[in-house]
Amino acid sequence: MTEPTPTRRPRRRRAAALLLAVGAVVTASGTWAAWQSDGSLTQSVSSATVTVNVADAGTGQATWSTGITNLLPGDYFHRWVTVTNTGSVPQAFTGTLSGTATLPGALTAWISSCDVAFAAGSTTCSGSSTNHLGTQATPAALGSLSNLGTINAGASKHLLVRVVFSGTADQTTYQNQASTLTLAFTGTATGGNDRTDG
Repeated sequence: MTEPTPTRRPRRRRAAALLLAVGAVVTASGTWAAWQSDGSLTQSVSSATVTVNVADAGTGQATWSTGITNLLPGDYFHRWVTVTNTGSVPQAFTGTLSGTATLPGALTAWISSCDVAFAAGSTTCSGSSTNHLGTQATPAALGSLSNLGTINAGASKHLLVRVVFSGTADQTTYQNQASTLTLAFTGTATGGNDRTDG
């Protein structure tokens, strides 16, 4: 008795089953792709405002805008200046005192700041003071101010300026000379800060 020849039907069944499985995956994938949802968030941002105001803080005759005439060797005068950071972020400040023409060659200055406003016409700081150009005892040549530091948004720095005409000024060089003095400030806001929390 001979054994019957094996058939190939099981292979066909396996192939058919495999095709059905693949078809099911494709169908499921297509169904999933149709399930979609959209959402969004908005965030407002703005850049900083960087501005500064330099105001004459004197009263009466002792104001920065008033001209000084008839200086003689050894004479001096005072001026009061308030620097205010009117921007929206802290700024690091630099400053210079300069003059035109010949006269500044015989001028020296002492510039200091006080953490509170000076009383009208007073050269005495009732709080803590810092020298920025020369000292009261030893004024310096006109030039760059040091240690101005950072002024927060909306805050001010109160300055006293004392300008001295040299007691040894040469008459031939400096007699009947005139100059315009300028006290200028630059505020710089520095980036690179973490603004995550506002």
